[in-house]
Amino acid sequence: MKVGDSVKLSDQVPVDLKVDKIGFIVTTPYAFAIKEDNVTTETKVVDVLFGVDIVEKIPISYLEIIF
Repeated sequence: MKVGDSVKLSDQVPVDLKVDKIGFIVTTPYAFAIKEDNVTTETKVVDVLFGVDIVEKIPISYLEIIF
């Protein structure tokens, strides 16, 4: 996954990110630690431009590349 790739959210997203359209990757993947209760998960995330809004720190596993 690289800057400029067009993506959409997968059906496996556990939270409502309030976007449902095509987006574009605007940063290279970077490491991020997500803390939920007492569990810390380290994952790679990217920032995605949806329309005029950048949604930050979306885990790569939540995204599907559109070919």
